[in-house]
Amino acid sequence: MTKKKDYTIPALFVTAVVLVFVFLIVTLIFGGKKHPSVKDGATTSEVEQHAYELLKQDDNGMSVMGYNEAVVYYTSQIEAAVDREQKFNLMLDFATFYGKTGDPSSGLKILGNIDAASIPTEARYYLYTAYVYLYDRLGDESLAASYRQKIADEYPVSKEGQ
Repeated sequence: MTKKKDYTIPALFVTAVVLVFVFLIVTLIFGGKKHPSVKDGATTSEVEQHAYELLKQDDNGMSVMGYNEAVVYYTSQIEAAVDREQKFNLMLDFATFYGKTGDPSSGLKILGNIDAASIPTEARYYLYTAYVYLYDRLGDESLAASYRQKIADEYPVSKEGQ
């Protein structure tokens, strides 16, 4: 009787080598697109710019997939924020993003998660202007006016410089 050769081990080795090459190719093709991240030192401006780039994924304007990716991306960056100021700035940018993309109500929900009493006076100015912007986008002039009044009350214009 002749003994049959066992090709199991060489076949497994060849399969493993092929899988490694496939993994390397996929990593090079898809892994090269690294998104800016606050964990890696990206600025809030870089995060904002990338979110808007995600929207431009098709020629017909904003794509639903790009919009959803941008929302997930912004959310992940807020969660990854390294300090309170960065988180605050990202939240303001995210709320404004919602306003610019036609969903000011979601932007207002983002702003609702910010405790105005716990942020510095200078930061409240930016929070109030974001509220004004979003309420204007909603067409709610009364609430926009109330935030304009808060700005006027807390940040009066000096008469000396005029």
